[in-house]
Amino acid sequence: MQTSHRVLKNTLILYGKTGITMFISLYTTRVVLRELGADSFGVFALIGGIIGMFGFLNGSLAAASQRFMSFAHGEGKPEQQQKIFNISFGLHFIAALIMVISMLSIGPLLFEHVLKIDLDKLLTAQRIYQFVVASLFFTVLSVPYDAVLNARENMAFFAIIGFIESLLRLGVAMAIAFVANEKLLLYGFLMAMIPLFLAFIRAMFCHMKYVECHFALRRSYDLALIKSMTQFASWSFISTAVAMVSKSWEGIILNTYFGTTINAAQGIANQLSGQLLTISNSLLRALNPILVKTAGERNNEKMLRTAMSGAKLSFTLLAFCIIPISINLSYICKLWLSSVPEFAIIFTQLLLFRSLIAQLSMPISTCIAASGKIKGVSITGSVIGLCPLAVCAILYKHGYQPPAIYWAYICTTIVRACITAPYFAKKHCGLHVKKFLINVVVRCIIGTGITLLASLWLKTLLPEGINQVMITSAVSSVLLIICVWYIILDQTEKEHILNAIQSAYTKLNRIIVIKQTESSS
Repeated sequence: MQTSHRVLKNTLILYGKTGITMFISLYTTRVVLRELGADSFGVFALIGGIIGMFGFLNGSLAAASQRFMSFAHGEGKPEQQQKIFNISFGLHFIAALIMVISMLSIGPLLFEHVLKIDLDKLLTAQRIYQFVVASLFFTVLSVPYDAVLNARENMAFFAIIGFIESLLRLGVAMAIAFVANEKLLLYGFLMAMIPLFLAFIRAMFCHMKYVECHFALRRSYDLALIKSMTQFASWSFISTAVAMVSKSWEGIILNTYFGTTINAAQGIANQLSGQLLTISNSLLRALNPILVKTAGERNNEKMLRTAMSGAKLSFTLLAFCIIPISINLSYICKLWLSSVPEFAIIFTQLLLFRSLIAQLSMPISTCIAASGKIKGVSITGSVIGLCPLAVCAILYKHGYQPPAIYWAYICTTIVRACITAPYFAKKHCGLHVKKFLINVVVRCIIGTGITLLASLWLKTLLPEGINQVMITSAVSSVLLIICVWYIILDQTEKEHILNAIQSAYTKLNRIIVIKQTESSS
């Protein structure tokens, strides 16, 4: 199957899952916020952020596992894949123990000296912290299985797992509605059980279906491979650690200056932006293993060409949702939530804008990771990633409003997308930087800029309400489609899309003819 067809097939599978789980997740948030209240919801969001801060080690190992597994798959070496799985599982088991011990040790210090949580919720928050720490152990152990599924491009299983997870989260939200007391404690316990259940399903499926998922730790011992994976994970560790610490301390800094209510607004923004990001991430999840496999085939030209097309598509797919939602967010939040926390709307809009910019460089960053040379980009990205925290700590002391931290992150995201990622992609993969900036960045900004300005102008002519949302959404979608075709895509990409559509139409026609023949006979 051609690369474009594989990407299209896997993306459509993940989109089908996204379309279902998005609405389930958004409704789940509404129910949870209503049942827990803004303060309790903010407490859970804060603890979740802290746990994420300590997940940086897992993130770096996960990057190494997925890169090496997909690379070996591209090289066509099944024995190497089994070695990588076993080494990855061993490393993740050690990482899981380190994280659990570290988090349990530092927990008392956080609750006594760092976090601002009301006394009546403090004991509950400490118990939830312990629940989530325990669940993280099993989440870490499931990463090698995700690497296998990713290398095998089994997006159908990812879709099923995502659907099950959404249903379980909805079930938890509905369950706490029937409890009079200790709702926050019950919610934290049940949410912690979900990763354990999903990790068990992943492990059972992979061991039954894939030969590389066979435990043979002694036979798989390969010092050179362990060293190579550990080096890659070490440099990935730096950038992942900064990203996770930055994300978690974002919540802690906001909590320090503005209390737990602002964490509720942050939690709402993260929830909505996270759901929308699954749209573009569906394409990236389908695209990334192909990019790494292509690197394993030693075909950098094809890899970079695919990455640039993927950057355009992921950017525009996210823009399709972000533009109408952002300009109508105030009305949408009133319908979605019974009570909208202060700053939730502006937080969400800025976070969506930042996420949109980040799409421009994500496939290029995958190419850099596929090369295995991530030392420079990790160090540079880490320095840039720490800047917003330091800047905002100063700004808040001088009376700046909470959204300042999101503006700071937007600035660093622009630097990464337009300067650091293209530079290191040129150095390690041979990217033509000028071509990338003009063909990807400039085209995307012009196309979406025209759509956004026209949609904002149209909004000013219409009264707030459901009609305004429907009309602006329809017009922005049509305008963006026109801009994508005439501004964002180049001639080669248009031909690939037309060929993919023609191929899909031909296959559908053939299926219809076969069905008609069978029914007539």
